[in-house]
Amino acid sequence: MTSSERHLIVFARPPERGLVKTRLASTAGNDKALEIYTILLEKTRQILLQLPVKRHIYLTHIPDSYHFWDDVSDNMHCQTAGHLGNKMRHALLQTEEKSMEKYSSKIIIGTDCPDMNSALLLKAFDALQHSDVVMGPTHDGGYYLIGMKEVFPDLFEEVPWSTDQVMKVTLDKISAHGLKCTLLETLTDIDYEEDWRQWLSFSNQKGLKPPGI
Repeated sequence: MTSSERHLIVFARPPERGLVKTRLASTAGNDKALEIYTILLEKTRQILLQLPVKRHIYLTHIPDSYHFWDDVSDNMHCQTAGHLGNKMRHALLQTEEKSMEKYSSKIIIGTDCPDMNSALLLKAFDALQHSDVVMGPTHDGGYYLIGMKEVFPDLFEEVPWSTDQVMKVTLDKISAHGLKCTLLETLTDIDYEEDWRQWLSFSNQKGLKPPGI
């Protein structure tokens, strides 16, 4: 499979104080939240540098003179309005429309998972050779990755976003459509200060740390 047939979509925010990691900031403060988010952004950027895929960055907004993604992005877009599901569906459909291949592989990730790596993403793309959908679950009941070749808009409708039911409801929809889904390993998203503390403790034990720490 060539790089033109593989599309990686990254959802992110510009690193602006007070506008990132707001749940984490509620206990750690805005400065610490920005520091952690910047580390996670750099981790994601380093992964993208290693991948032979088409890379699309979807930002909440694009500030003037913002060049962080320039060396890893084939396209930069603003996220559409609405709930998270609407944003993801729109990004997938937009990528599908611009793809040279009718059933190109399209995967969406965020920037909140410090254990994400290039090997895992390549595994996800490989899974789409024999599955309709690939997903990466998180310990809190959500998912850090979703991918497909053909877009199934219903997977993003009537989902209780930001709850521990996101993964379950999505899997129920996948089953109802008779689709084959590959699940990757379950990882941790960093949403709260305690998530970060626990991940740091674990990474110290394993000797694994993202850039910037």
